[in-house]
Amino acid sequence: MPHTKLVVKITVREARFVRDGLPFRGAAGEASPYNPPVRRLVGECPVPSSSAVSGSSGSGQARPGTTAALVKREIITPSIGRFTFKLQLQPRQQPLKMWKAGQHVTLDFSGELDNGWSHMRDDDPQSLNDDFVRTFTVSKPPPVGEDEVVHDGVEVEITARKHGPVTGLLWKYHIRVGLEIPVLGFGGDESFQIAKADKSRRAVFVAGGVGITPLLAQAAGLLLAGGEGSDGSKNKGLVLLWSLRAGDLELAVDTFERIQGLAKVTRLFVTGDTSAAAVTETVGKIEGLGAEAVVLGRMTQSDVSKEKGAKYYLCASVEMQALVQEWLQGEEVVSESFNY
Repeated sequence: MPHTKLVVKITVREARFVRDGLPFRGAAGEASPYNPPVRRLVGECPVPSSSAVSGSSGSGQARPGTTAALVKREIITPSIGRFTFKLQLQPRQQPLKMWKAGQHVTLDFSGELDNGWSHMRDDDPQSLNDDFVRTFTVSKPPPVGEDEVVHDGVEVEITARKHGPVTGLLWKYHIRVGLEIPVLGFGGDESFQIAKADKSRRAVFVAGGVGITPLLAQAAGLLLAGGEGSDGSKNKGLVLLWSLRAGDLELAVDTFERIQGLAKVTRLFVTGDTSAAAVTETVGKIEGLGAEAVVLGRMTQSDVSKEKGAKYYLCASVEMQALVQEWLQGEEVVSESFNY
C-alpha cells in the first residue's frame, strides 16, 4: 500500500446487529484531526514513482543515494516560490533516466520531518499519518542537448505553493546550511506531454493557480515549434486559460517574462479582491507583456467552450476540475490534479 508504513489487519469472525441497541442517537460532530487520508492499494491507482522499476538500468526510478540539494530559492509571491535543486549521484550508480517536460519528481522529506512513531500528537495530529513523500511537477525543461540519462549536477526546478510541512520547510530552510533530499524518481503520464499530441488540433491548457506548472516546462518549446505568422500574429496551436488569485498575479508576470510569447496566447482570469491599487498596477504590467486578455472575474463555461474541437489539458484543484470537466462533456480532456 503506497505511502503507508504501518498497516493493521483486522479479521471479523462474527457480527451481530441489534436494532435500536443504543438508548440514544448521536449527532454528527467535527471529524477527528487524526483521521488518515484514504490510502488506495497499488492495483487501484497509479503511484507517482511506479512508472519506473527499481534496479532496471536506465529507468526513471532513482537508485539508492540519489539526492537533490537545495541550491536556490526565489519567492515569487507570499505563497508561491520557485526552488532549484542540484541532483547528486553516487559513483558507479546505474543511469537515471532524464525526465520529460511536463513530468514530476518525487522527493522524500521524511529524514527532515518525521519524528518517529507515537500514539497521539495533539500539537500536529496529521503528522502521524504523513510519510512526508511529496511529488512536484518539474517546472524546468530537461537540459538541451543532454543525453537520455541524468548526469551529476543537473538542476531540477519546482514551483510550489506554500502549504503544509514540506513546503514550509523549503520556505524557511537556510540554504547555506545545506538541504539534501532523497530522490525517489521521475514520473508522469505521457498523455500530459503536449508536444506528443496531434499538431493539427489546437491545444487548450486550462490551469488554476500553480496548476500552470506542467506547462512551464513545455511552453517555450511549443511556441517555438508553432512559430508566428509573417504578420507577427500569435501562435494558433496553443491557448492558455489561466485562473489566478489577485494576490498571486506576480506569478503571471514572472511566467510571461521568462517565457517569451506565452502572454500572447493567454487569457488570464483574476479572482479575489481586485480593487487594490497594487492589483491594478500588476494587471497593467501583464497587459504590457502582451496578454491576450485579462478578465477581472472567474472563468465561465463560455470562456472554455468557445474552443470546441480542441484537445484540452486541465490542471487545477479538484473542485475546478470537476466544474470544467462538466462544461466540456463530449470534448477530449486530459486532466491532472494536485492530489498525487
